[in-house]
Amino acid sequence: MPADPLDLDALAKLADAATAGPWTIVRRVDEFDGTEERWVRFGASSEDSTSLKDRDAVFIAAARSAVPALLAELREARRERDEQEASAALHARRNQEVSDALGQKIGESWHDLGAKVAKLKARADADKIRADGHAEALRSIREMLQRDPPDVASAVQWCSDSLSGYVSPADCCDRAAAEIRAIDPAKVGRP
Repeated sequence: MPADPLDLDALAKLADAATAGPWTIVRRVDEFDGTEERWVRFGASSEDSTSLKDRDAVFIAAARSAVPALLAELREARRERDEQEASAALHARRNQEVSDALGQKIGESWHDLGAKVAKLKARADADKIRADGHAEALRSIREMLQRDPPDVASAVQWCSDSLSGYVSPADCCDRAAAEIRAIDPAKVGRP
């Protein structure tokens, strides 16, 4: 019998040396006193059915200590496995929750970013249209002021009528005045 009841190699040797199974319990009632007798039938053949060999006795004795120890070890291993599976399931749920929350946050951020980009693009397009309109207005004013003689009244009126959606008339007049100051005074005639 092994010194350690959980010495698996020693237990395997004892099991291999014992009579091959199946082992069964045989019951018989004594005809005279009515008592029930039981014994183990070792192996499949009826020849070995009741003879207990030393190797079988050693195995039976070792099994008495080994089976409870093996059961305790198996229960502990199953308990640890169950705890690990529960912990893994908990971690998987938490990871999924974090993943879902991050996915939602990233989706919201992308949506917000897309909306901001669209708004900035629309603003940039509007600014470009406005800038193109300003440039065209200034070209027209410059042409009016570079005529001989400069047509200041028409330039101011055009600025007031055409650019009211882009700049204030005062701003337009300030720009027109700057253009007038830039013109050679000799070319400016009086109306």
